[in-house]
Amino acid sequence: MAPASGAGNLQGWLIGGPSPGRITLKRPGGFDVTDVAPLPDGSIDLSFVERAASQIGEALVGQTRFHAVVVKSTVVPGSTDTVVLPAVEKASGRSVGVDIGVGVNPEFLTEGQAVDDFLRPDRIVIGGDPGTVEVLRLLYEPFEGV
Repeated sequence: MAPASGAGNLQGWLIGGPSPGRITLKRPGGFDVTDVAPLPDGSIDLSFVERAASQIGEALVGQTRFHAVVVKSTVVPGSTDTVVLPAVEKASGRSVGVDIGVGVNPEFLTEGQAVDDFLRPDRIVIGGDPGTVEVLRLLYEPFEGV
């Protein structure tokens, strides 16, 4: 699977080529790439998001340190609380707000400039439990002017 056309300099950030549903970054961290597509009735199919959240939860089984699971995609308001949070908790056996966190960080990307927009955002929106908000605050601390 090749990076989305017009994503910018995404290849410079990857180790090898991306495999379906997953990319590996040269820097610490990881991303699950999911598709949020409309259903025939116009509603949004969040099954891929739910499956990714479950897989992340499964990866957290046996982990002892705090992990923040952040929804970067722009999804329907409430999806993080109603889809992601329960899936992560169920699969991990851990409690959000206690030993894992869940938050949101919607993207504001221009087609064809995704990497540049990510590296030089004009605004940053974050939300979640206190632990996750702190993780995101520290992540974006070096970004100037936002």
